[in-house]
Amino acid sequence: MNKATERNGVILYTHPYNGSYSHATLKAAEQAFIDRGVKYTVIDLNKENFNPVDDSSAKNVALIEKYQNLLLNATELVVLYPVWWSGPPALLKGFFDLVLEEKKFYTETIGKRKGIATNIRAAYVFTTSATPNLVARFALRWPTKTSITRGTLKVIGVKNIKFKNIDKLGVSLERRERFLRTITKMIKKGGRRV
Repeated sequence: MNKATERNGVILYTHPYNGSYSHATLKAAEQAFIDRGVKYTVIDLNKENFNPVDDSSAKNVALIEKYQNLLLNATELVVLYPVWWSGPPALLKGFFDLVLEEKKFYTETIGKRKGIATNIRAAYVFTTSATPNLVARFALRWPTKTSITRGTLKVIGVKNIKFKNIDKLGVSLERRERFLRTITKMIKKGGRRV
């Protein structure tokens, strides 16, 4: 495979508990990349003790640089997180604040941002929540979807973004397994329509 067609995946994951359903989504995403033969790296913000407000300690500066390099060389990005209080965990918001620096991921002129991280040809955002999808979509206007897909990924230049949420986490095992299969199927398509 030549450099132009080589695929590099990054899985951005945040959840403090390895026994969570979110952790099962991580395993499904990893398996999809393995099945496709895509090289990938997992950024597990909790496991790596990333500090979402510290941009000066040597440890965090090294992590920020590592994450920037991973994202700037990625062709596919998977973002996995639980929805808490209608949004992503603070750890993930802090990651975006510290890692997605101007001039590396976007340029800004007189209030207009232009994304320059066009190396990411496909992004998938998979979330888990207790709030029913109908409430999140119509009453709340999908705040987490909007902030991550349009307010973050699109701003840095990602054009092909897929979003999927499993709601009402107390649902049946069958529905949870179907969601995991959906994650695998979407990632296996490699950015093409499912």
